[in-house]
Amino acid sequence: MIKSFLKISAGVFFTLASFSIQAQVSGIPAIEKAIFEKDFKKADALLQPIIKSFINKNKPDSLLNYLFFEGKVTQGKKDIQAGVKAFVSLREKIKSLTNDPGIIRQAYIEEGEFYGSNGMNHQGYEANIQAKKYVLLMPGRTENYQGLIENNLSTFAQRIGDIDLAGKHSRAAIKILTSVKNANPETLYIAYNGMGAMMWYASKSDSALYYYNKALETLDKAEPTPMNKYFRPSTIQNNLAGLYSIEGNTTKAIITLNLSLANLRNFITSSGADPKKQSAILF
Repeated sequence: MIKSFLKISAGVFFTLASFSIQAQVSGIPAIEKAIFEKDFKKADALLQPIIKSFINKNKPDSLLNYLFFEGKVTQGKKDIQAGVKAFVSLREKIKSLTNDPGIIRQAYIEEGEFYGSNGMNHQGYEANIQAKKYVLLMPGRTENYQGLIENNLSTFAQRIGDIDLAGKHSRAAIKILTSVKNANPETLYIAYNGMGAMMWYASKSDSALYYYNKALETLDKAEPTPMNKYFRPSTIQNNLAGLYSIEGNTTKAIITLNLSLANLRNFITSSGADPKKQSAILF
């Protein structure tokens, strides 16, 4: 059996979703560069005037984009406990500036991502439970936000090792998202893909094939970015190849694996920077 058939990419199985637009926000590339270079003193010098400015201007929505960095920079300067304290302090400041449930919801989603980046998965799960409470207070149609949070809860439940709980959240995400016509394709993709992985680990090959193929179908409706056109299909096709191989369908496994490799090459050679390109090269 070809070993690559049996890989399940961590980026596929454990996927956190967020509507943050950090890459587009002023000052963030320089902060990211300083963090990458482990120059946390410089990162903090860049970060604090921005945070202070948005607090003075009473712009809690803008502060959302700097929550993660507040935690990470303080963690780099001191330790994880200090990072958590700084993050929570800024989150509470945001809550003091607004009663908008959508903004507070996003603050807790960002908190979950911060905990997740540090392997604090129980705390990440609880942060998304808080986000779920606020999304239910938002006016209008919130199914896409609900589905996103259920996906996050599934991810953290998987990381904790509670596969039954993870399945409960993924099923909830699928039920919510398929109940509306305008469901976000990427959020629905994540839900189907997570269910496929759980069915794989439960040795339910037919169900895993069903959910992985549903994930592929959903990507056809997503924005045609290199991630959605090439990288995500490649990882799913790699998993499908493994399933076909387990079933003894070697011909279909090889065809699907070749499709996966072709998509991976297309992703690596596509225009634009993406941190997943390095992992794709190693994959």
